[in-house]
Amino acid sequence: MSGTEPRSTGLWFGPLRQHLESLKPSIPTLLVDPAHLAEFDSVLDTSGAAWQWCMVEVPLGGSVGRPSLLGCITSDAGARGQLLLDLGRPDFGLAGSRALLEPWALQASGHPAVGVVWAEWDRPDSRPLLWVDLPHHANRSDPPLEALRLVEQTAAALGNVPTRVVIQTVEMCLRALPNGGRLLGTGSLASRGSEDRRMFVGLPADGLVSWLQGICWPGDLDFVRRWLPLIGGPWEPVFVQIEVSECVGAYLGLECRQTTAGFPERPARSELLAALVRDGAVQPAHADAVLAFPGRQMIKQDSSELELIRSFHLKVTAAPGGAAAAKVYLGGSILAAEG
Repeated sequence: MSGTEPRSTGLWFGPLRQHLESLKPSIPTLLVDPAHLAEFDSVLDTSGAAWQWCMVEVPLGGSVGRPSLLGCITSDAGARGQLLLDLGRPDFGLAGSRALLEPWALQASGHPAVGVVWAEWDRPDSRPLLWVDLPHHANRSDPPLEALRLVEQTAAALGNVPTRVVIQTVEMCLRALPNGGRLLGTGSLASRGSEDRRMFVGLPADGLVSWLQGICWPGDLDFVRRWLPLIGGPWEPVFVQIEVSECVGAYLGLECRQTTAGFPERPARSELLAALVRDGAVQPAHADAVLAFPGRQMIKQDSSELELIRSFHLKVTAAPGGAAAAKVYLGGSILAAEG
């Protein structure tokens, strides 16, 4: 185990490979071909040892989907210290993002407020897509200037500086958010060959349609009205991904929050999956496999006994023709022992 004692967050940090290996026995082969996961070995060999969360993203369609691999590092001091060590390795797979990661790991003065860094590998041979998530306090100004500053500075650090017009589009979207809405994260799609930026926002469900209208989203609002009530319970916020360039693009992803350890969201998630089955977007057996994934178990890492917590969340997007398409994120975190 990296570090000598548990951190205040309770999250264990370690190699991404160990996180994925702990999840593999519970990942349904009906959804993910183990051979496809094995293709990420080269990524795992060079990804370092600061990771606190691992996810496998899988499209839920008619056949076994090809997965993407995700990992995250929080602002936990121990994990950031390990990240600094990893950045000193000549073979570290994220060394090309040093201009962003090193000041964040050092908590350098003047560096934008970042709560979590995510890396997503679409393919084993692809550059990772880097996401940064904001801490809650970064959205307290009106308009959320710190959130805008984060978009600009992280983009500059990664060498894909958005134009002033793109920044103005981002600002317009932020200004239009209703009370209770905030920017959760942002990332460039440059590694996917796109100049767009993806924005991840959270807001009250009853404010989503009016927000999309206010930012001139060009998609189908009837699609949103149909699926929004199924994304989560009325007590839950809705999480939304959009893509912006000089204007707001047609892409829209509606996400549930990550399931919790006790899985009190099961009825709501079951209802959403049932609707996706009725719509033909998900096969019944695949829905059952998703619902069976969450759980918690004790695992061994080196000589330590730790607790693995498995959870998932769903994303619904509009496919061509207005039909729904769905993805599932099968993830897990490991809790360090108390003491």
